[in-house]
Amino acid sequence: MLVTLVISQWTARKYDKKVTTEVESLYKVKDAGRYNKKLVESDKLDAIQKIAGRIRIFHYDNTLPWDNEGARLLPTGNYMNYMKEITVLNNQFNDAVQNFYNDYDRILADASLRLKELYVPANYPSKEKVRQAFAIKIETRPVEDPDHFVLSIAEKENNLLRKELEERNSQKIKRAADSLMERFEESISLIVRRIEDNSVFRDSLINNLKSLMETAPKLNFFDDSRIGSIIDRCKNIVKYTPVSVRESVPIRQEIVKNATETLRFIGNIRDVLTKQNFSKI
Repeated sequence: MLVTLVISQWTARKYDKKVTTEVESLYKVKDAGRYNKKLVESDKLDAIQKIAGRIRIFHYDNTLPWDNEGARLLPTGNYMNYMKEITVLNNQFNDAVQNFYNDYDRILADASLRLKELYVPANYPSKEKVRQAFAIKIETRPVEDPDHFVLSIAEKENNLLRKELEERNSQKIKRAADSLMERFEESISLIVRRIEDNSVFRDSLINNLKSLMETAPKLNFFDDSRIGSIIDRCKNIVKYTPVSVRESVPIRQEIVKNATETLRFIGNIRDVLTKQNFSKI
């Protein structure tokens, strides 16, 4: 299954040509910049923007890259969890938008006082239009199956097109599979860097890897047993609490050793993936 997520929001910013011209005249410069007004105070949109950010993070964490048009691969094993959680997040987004809508008249009154002469009523959409400017759109569609690819053309051309589709799908599947390995590499490498650089070791370093270990099986659409092996190796990295990592040199040394071995193991898998052929999910 392929899924596309589009989040629309009102930017609440407006280019002010008059102010831009006045600044250029004051400093005797030309084409030096653009003055964009903040139509409402930032905190008025904070709730909407934060939940939109959470939706994007959840979407990317629970899907894999597919094409350059925004579609991402949603493995069947993660479909129910994805739809359940995205529905909850979508409802929270709509609630935040509704609160903004309900308060819109007061927000405009505050903007008039704050912006003074810069306040231009025409810069602001109506309540209904501003409500429509915020939206979450999720579209799903099946992955194209070369076996079902039939056109009313000569068999030779049909077979050629089917082969091209198989090759494109193979590359996309390979990219999706590799991206899961890459997530592990990035998370583990960051842990190693923080320890070796003697930087602040935050709880999120361990927690993020634990979260990935929980999500990875749902994203393992090609049922690769090596994902399970990676997770087993990661257990030796996350078995200590962040506090113990910060306080114990021997524990940090052990984690670096285990992490380095795991990174080498993942690197070998990624090398194999580059030579592996995928035709179907």
